[in-house]
Amino acid sequence: MEATAAREMRKTGQRALVGVLAGGAWIAWGVVLGDGIGLAVWVALMVVGGILLFGCGYCIAKGIRWLGNTESSGQGQVNKGFLLVIALEAAGVGGAIAAAQKLGRLEMLPIWIGIVIGLHFLGLAKVFRMAAYYATGVGMMLWCVAVWLFAWGEWRVVATCLGIGVILWATAAFNLYAVLSGERKAVAGFLQR
Repeated sequence: MEATAAREMRKTGQRALVGVLAGGAWIAWGVVLGDGIGLAVWVALMVVGGILLFGCGYCIAKGIRWLGNTESSGQGQVNKGFLLVIALEAAGVGGAIAAAQKLGRLEMLPIWIGIVIGLHFLGLAKVFRMAAYYATGVGMMLWCVAVWLFAWGEWRVVATCLGIGVILWATAAFNLYAVLSGERKAVAGFLQR
């Protein structure tokens, strides 16, 4: 494995890990609020989440092991565009929380936060030059708008949370599959620009 491929494997594992953990948090939020979700669903979610976490760990470990002492293990300059996207996301989430409280519409909070996170992925797509993140961002925003229009009551929150979590897990799985299958170049047009 060449250094570039090892670096890409490590970075993909790290990015996917964030997506798996965030997606798991959203899914847990939805499952906890959904009274009709049984043990079989919990077990299935745990298995899928475990497989994704294993894939992330494998990519990170393999990339770091191959690179060894040839370069630092991820220490270095943080991309300023990334920091800007994160700061804007934090401000957007804070604004969504403040608006939901001020308007007395706390049931809308997951939808509004989901839209902010969708916009966040559009920024990440540009910063990391990963076209898959455009699909993630647009998918999240479309899901949130659809739930806003077509779901009511507590199921609005449950559907929003589960949908966002599944989108995050699907993005992580796609990226892990691409890097682990060695088909990076075959899907490069979709993953990177």
